[in-house]
Amino acid sequence: MGNFNLFCFPFAGGSSTYYLKWANDINDSIDLHLIELAGRGRRINEPLYNNVNEIVVDIYEQINEELSEKPYAFFGHSMGSLIAYELTRYIHQKQNSLPTHVFFSGSNPPHKRLKSFVHQLTDEKLKQKMMLLEGTPKEVLECEELMELILPIFKADFKVTEEYRCDLQREYLKLSCPITVLNGTQDAMIDFHDIGEWSKFTTEDCNFRQFVGGHFFINEHMRDVVEIINATMVEKQKQFI
Repeated sequence: MGNFNLFCFPFAGGSSTYYLKWANDINDSIDLHLIELAGRGRRINEPLYNNVNEIVVDIYEQINEELSEKPYAFFGHSMGSLIAYELTRYIHQKQNSLPTHVFFSGSNPPHKRLKSFVHQLTDEKLKQKMMLLEGTPKEVLECEELMELILPIFKADFKVTEEYRCDLQREYLKLSCPITVLNGTQDAMIDFHDIGEWSKFTTEDCNFRQFVGGHFFINEHMRDVVEIINATMVEKQKQFI
């Protein structure tokens, strides 16, 4: 058992199993918790979500008892970043123990969402979009049976993110914990003029880390990303000794 919990949230169309490959590189002091969303993986028979709030409430019900057991952090990539942000706000509202750190990867700030309509694309055009993002293995894209399962998940997830709106006047807009923002230098889904505005969403430190690569830079730079998490969390441990 480690001294910290790290809860990881998947990207659109993704499953918790994506983060399994981190297990060998994550520091021994960190317990990796892979959050499975409804409609995929072991929850394949459950209905997909209609909005971010449904996801947040679902996850909170799964993990709320663990939040006060030991210090913890969140990591989310793309849609997972949006989940991590809204979940942290929800935890604040519930007056539960807040994360010591949140890692936002491959995502614009909450109030600067790119205007896109991916969830309205035809199946064929959505496949092309998935190919461009380079987050889905070629063998999966070429398997019709798998795509029949995956495409509805992608469409539902993109609908959730594309219809999300951030009210800048609401309570708990700023998180009361430090954050780290990670992104790829060639990510077509990021507006680099706005990425610095993540700093407006915390009352604490905001650090930025860039990697050469596209939206799924975390594939090519997996060990570098994990090392940033390790270094950050090991440093945090000194506060609890």
